[in-house]
Amino acid sequence: MFKHLKVIALFSAVALSVGSPVNVVAAPVKPVTAPPVQKHDAKAAEKLTRKLTKIRTVSAKFKQESVGSDGRTRTESGSMQIKRPGKFRWNTASPFEQEIVSLDEKVWLVDRDLQQVIIQIQDERMSNTPAQLLSGDVKKFLKDYQIGLYRDDKQERYTLTPTGDSDLFEKLDIVFRDGVLSSIELRDSLGGRRRVELSDVNINGMISDSDFRVKIPKGYDVIDQTSNTEQ
Repeated sequence: MFKHLKVIALFSAVALSVGSPVNVVAAPVKPVTAPPVQKHDAKAAEKLTRKLTKIRTVSAKFKQESVGSDGRTRTESGSMQIKRPGKFRWNTASPFEQEIVSLDEKVWLVDRDLQQVIIQIQDERMSNTPAQLLSGDVKKFLKDYQIGLYRDDKQERYTLTPTGDSDLFEKLDIVFRDGVLSSIELRDSLGGRRRVELSDVNINGMISDSDFRVKIPKGYDVIDQTSNTEQ
C-alpha cells in the first residue's frame, strides 16, 4: 500500500522521516565536491540566514536524483511551490504522479497511481528537515549546524553539518548561482545521496494560500492518520 512513500522528494518533511529512496536502476552520479566542514563559519551562517530569511515564496521546476548506498539511482521531475510559514506543494510528474502538500500543520500525500490519500500531522519529528529552510523558521533550523561557505566562479555553496547526532542527514549543501537558489544536495548516514536541481525559479512571486488546498479526487481511498492523534 505504501510502495511510493519512500521516494518522496527532498523538500518534504515526511519524506526524510520515512526512509531511504527506492533503488531502481544502476547509473553513475556526480559526487558532491565540497570539502568537509572543519569549523563553523559565523559570517557564512549570518549570510545564509539573511539569504533564506528574505525568501518568502518559491516556485520552480525540479529534477531530483536519489542514490542509494549501493549506487543505484532514481530520477524524478516535477514542480514545487513553497510559502512561509509552513506551506509547500511538491508535485511529481515523472516517473509517477504524486503530490505532497503541507498546510495547517498537516501533510497530504496524494498518490495518483494508487488512488490514495494519506493525511499526517506535521509534528516535531518533521521540524528539523530541509523543508524548514524554505517554509519554516530559518534561525531555529540553522542553530544546530556547522556552516561553511565555498565559492566557485558565480556559485556559492553552503555546507551544513549537524553539531549532534542526526538520523536524517550527515551533510546538506545549499547552492546559489548568480544569487539565485539553484540546487540542494543531501548525504545521509547510510551513504545515500539526493540532489535537487531547480529551474525556472521564481522568488517572492505571488502565491495564494488557496494554492495549497488539496482537492481529493472522487473514489480515492483516504487514510487520515490525524484523527487518532491526541490534541
